[in-house]
Amino acid sequence: MYKVFLQKIDKLYNDDRKKLWTGTILYGNLYEDRWQTNIQKPLNLEELHSLEDEIGNMPNDFKEFLLTSNGCYLFDILRVAGKQNGYRGMTIEEQIHQPISFRNISPYSRNTKHLDGLFVFADSMLTGTFFAYNEEGQILQLELRTFKPINTYQTLMELLEAVYEAGERLVINKEYLDFE
Repeated sequence: MYKVFLQKIDKLYNDDRKKLWTGTILYGNLYEDRWQTNIQKPLNLEELHSLEDEIGNMPNDFKEFLLTSNGCYLFDILRVAGKQNGYRGMTIEEQIHQPISFRNISPYSRNTKHLDGLFVFADSMLTGTFFAYNEEGQILQLELRTFKPINTYQTLMELLEAVYEAGERLVINKEYLDFE
């Protein structure tokens, strides 16, 4: 399921890609070393278990995703956390394109008492929101400042497809988001 999604991204960008030594694939070169999307090399089962030991239980849906991509950065819209591998021996470019760690997702820098019962795994600088699984397995999109829910997705794939739709328009129209 997630492999098909990643194949759609690969097809959308055609030959506008670069594969790093770490296995990360960068897509949509905007200028110099700025890329619109990056997909991380998948975790193996041992790495997945190690990550789960480190951060606690994860939803099965999300574990399946990590076995396909160890986090990602999609269309400058969505940042999905993954297991960082450390920086030893990596170039600056490889370090920059490591997956964001779970503890560096935006709401963790704030009061975490509002996060009880939620598994936070992604954020969006574009919308000022973060994404978390609730206890029922749904994904909530929450406003960063108020923690107010503004959208609900039934599955991770539903969220990814929504991001893909918006990102596809950016790629086709040769537009990109500038955060400077």
